[in-house]
Amino acid sequence: MSRFPWRDTSTDIAGGQPPQWETPQGAQKKADDALKESKDYTDEQNVNFNAHIEDTTIHVTPADKANWNSKAPGVHTHANATPTTPGFMSAEDKTKLNGVEAEANKYVHPATHPPAIIAQDTSNRFVSDAEKAAWSAKAEPTEATTTVKGLMSPADKQKLNGIEATAEVNQNAFSGVNGVVATSKSDTLQLTGGTGITITEDAVSKRLTVTATGEATPGAHASSHITGGTDVIPDAVIGGSSGLMSGADAKFVRQDGESKTGAQAKADAVKEYVDERISAIPPVNDASQTEKGITMLSDATDGTRSNVAATEKAVGLAFQAGVERKAEVVAALNSIGVSASTSESWDALIAKMSGVIRATGTAAVSQVLAGTTFSNATGNNRSGTMVNRGAVSQDITTQNGTYVVPQGYHSGSGIIRAVFANLIAANIRNGVNVGGVVGTLNEGIRYATGTTWFPSNPAQFRKVTNEIINKYYLEVNGLAFKPKIIVISMESGVDIDPGSSPYPQSSIYTEKPIRRNNGSSATGFSTVTTANGDRIYVDGTYSFVTTTGFRLPIDINYTNINLTWYAFDI
Repeated sequence: MSRFPWRDTSTDIAGGQPPQWETPQGAQKKADDALKESKDYTDEQNVNFNAHIEDTTIHVTPADKANWNSKAPGVHTHANATPTTPGFMSAEDKTKLNGVEAEANKYVHPATHPPAIIAQDTSNRFVSDAEKAAWSAKAEPTEATTTVKGLMSPADKQKLNGIEATAEVNQNAFSGVNGVVATSKSDTLQLTGGTGITITEDAVSKRLTVTATGEATPGAHASSHITGGTDVIPDAVIGGSSGLMSGADAKFVRQDGESKTGAQAKADAVKEYVDERISAIPPVNDASQTEKGITMLSDATDGTRSNVAATEKAVGLAFQAGVERKAEVVAALNSIGVSASTSESWDALIAKMSGVIRATGTAAVSQVLAGTTFSNATGNNRSGTMVNRGAVSQDITTQNGTYVVPQGYHSGSGIIRAVFANLIAANIRNGVNVGGVVGTLNEGIRYATGTTWFPSNPAQFRKVTNEIINKYYLEVNGLAFKPKIIVISMESGVDIDPGSSPYPQSSIYTEKPIRRNNGSSATGFSTVTTANGDRIYVDGTYSFVTTTGFRLPIDINYTNINLTWYAFDI
């Protein structure tokens, strides 16, 4: 909005672009809109102008002028300002203000300080608890009281030990500010900026900045801001800084500026001028197939309207579309063996298309045998791509085995058979039918046996007591099953240990723990019991039994002895 509501709006309208030719209705609507906008603008500015004129706060009234004219010339005095009444600043207040640092605020010194913020020197030092204790030890041999120095009592020492280092006496958040007194340690003091005052917080430096914004309502000291005052405010500058209204501006506003009646008269003149120009415009109607007039152009090539004119672009697009369609027709005819050229007329091409017999089949090239041709709805003389597989045969030799039949043509002579080389009656349990083969096998307990020499060097084994001992051993490989019981025997009449009686067996292994005469048993692993009664863990590390063999300890102190072993799958 202009800051000069009395501006000559007629000049703005007359300085616009010259009117363009258009229909009377369009010109009338624009004229009506211009009239409405000019009236709205004039009314709005008139309200703002009257409010501005009547605002005695920012304007000088005749009463103000009479009051100022009544003042005595030269130097005169005013009452000093008080906390409740504005006035001149006293010399004492000026001296006090000069002694205050910029951005200073009212500071209330706390009752106590943490020791860390107090500077020490050669004449002023803190006394540590150790020093106090040393000095207190030299005090009277009586316990200290609240009034007499003395030794620290155990109760006081216990209390002192429970106090954190540099702890302070609990106190309220602040003592008091202008009558506001804190009542607890967590009380807060809220500072609020009044009219024309802004308070800015700086949490990092713990500082509040109080700034006067200049938006406060002026008081009785306004005379100090005009010509001759002690705090003169400059006049406002057009397009620049704000300020007071000058006398020349006031004269223009009150005497020389446009009045509401004058502004309305100018707006009425504008309307009359616009109406006259509109009435002078000859009517122009829309064109039709029989009458000249205003016509809309169109680039469309597929429309059905009869009241628009085709552009050069539309004609070119239509021509290009015809050329492309003709080329497509010629290509289609050539693809089916009909000779055609784009130089031929449409009538000649249409005659050739009429003579084409089109196939209606749905077969795809992948469905017709390679090497043969066919026709379908998409074209003639098409070549098939289906592979000729002939007679495909395959044997399946594994249980649940599958064979993926390849895609293509098959003669019908192919065979898919299940062939299992070991699927014979002798390999199937008696009476069981597997794929049409009835078994005749009668199975018993699987076992194996042999006679061998044992190694000449002993190895380590772990007893059920976790003791590691050295014993000779027998190792056998090449089994076809994992034994559950193993018996190792030796030649009859050979001593196990010097001075002992002959034993007919050397070691016995069972897959599960076995009990001895005393009722003890091994847990966690299978065990083997040797001839002298040692029970050895078969833990897979020192001794083992697997699906292909075993290694077990024996109790023999002689070499070159034949050992016979028996392994049973029971």
